[in-house]
Amino acid sequence: MGVFIDSVDEEGNISERAVDKAINAARSLQTVIDFSLNKHLKSNVNGKVIECGIGIDYGKVLVTWVGMYGVESDENKEDEQGCVWVGNTTNYASKYSDIASGGEIFISENVYKNLSEEYKEVWTKSAKYKGTKLFQGYITKDYYLEFSEELGNAVKIEEDNTVELDTSSQLADGIKEIERLQDKLIQREKELAILEEKLKKENEEYKIKYNNEYTERISACNRKDEMEDEWRQLIENFYNTIKGILSKVHYQEYKYMDRIGKDYLYKLIEMEYDLGKKIGKGKEDIVFDLACYLIEIYDYFKDYPNAYDSMLIMAKKSDHWVNLEDATLKWAKENNVLYKLFNEIERALVNFRVKYERRKDFEGYLEKIRKIRGY
Repeated sequence: MGVFIDSVDEEGNISERAVDKAINAARSLQTVIDFSLNKHLKSNVNGKVIECGIGIDYGKVLVTWVGMYGVESDENKEDEQGCVWVGNTTNYASKYSDIASGGEIFISENVYKNLSEEYKEVWTKSAKYKGTKLFQGYITKDYYLEFSEELGNAVKIEEDNTVELDTSSQLADGIKEIERLQDKLIQREKELAILEEKLKKENEEYKIKYNNEYTERISACNRKDEMEDEWRQLIENFYNTIKGILSKVHYQEYKYMDRIGKDYLYKLIEMEYDLGKKIGKGKEDIVFDLACYLIEIYDYFKDYPNAYDSMLIMAKKSDHWVNLEDATLKWAKENNVLYKLFNEIERALVNFRVKYERRKDFEGYLEKIRKIRGY
């Protein structure tokens, strides 16, 4: 980890910004790896090369001296004291580096705002998930020092296009799979209806003429049960496929929501309600299952009542996070219903339903709502 501070001249003016120093340090590291270290490794270490992703955040941090005292004088023991940097800034920088791909520099909004203008042109706004939490910021890749062209060609790990498929292609394949499953489901339902009618007719005939054909009737009933199990499994697969499509709505700053379109997204949501009902899920359970995606979809298309209802269910049932979209919260305040969300989150804390490691997040949600309400 590297920590940088602003450079100040004799008159107290900032002569070089800390964020500019951090960016140049990251560029230097990427340049050394791809133009020097990897060349040596490829020639001398069985053709192996390395890569790294770098994360940067900007803000206040606390520096403290920690360790055990009383052993400094013993030359046979290691130094038990050291300098430690702590705070949200260091934590976020670490998380940004975890989700940055090889060769990427991933910076927070605070870093970008404080950059000098000469460094701002190369960045693209982006968002990535770490676990269930979304981190937004700016990304650039292969951002080397200016003189890197004089060093020859960069030596990098070959990109594996089979690991991360193009998201638009995934969406197209997903939609095709939905259509295929829908056709198959309709066909299965028709076959099941025909079989049920056949069973009804055969049972009537068996009662009159063929009491001795008990074994065949049992076989038909077993086949019916098997087909019902297949039908249920098909619905569950169909349900999960749609859920997978909806889970990608935040990709590339929501461009894919525009590509799919509001009407088709809402159609998928209605299909999901119908499929969930067929496999025994209540509407509230379905909403909670899809809550973080529904909130983003409804909020993006300014359907704030539905976004807020989904947010309330997520607050009521989730034990680790709630997706709070600012525009929806503003709508709730203007319509005098924001107290409902506050009460649900507060109830989760009072009843100890929230995981211990997530309590501070939920307390933060309450504080955010208080500020919006003006308390």
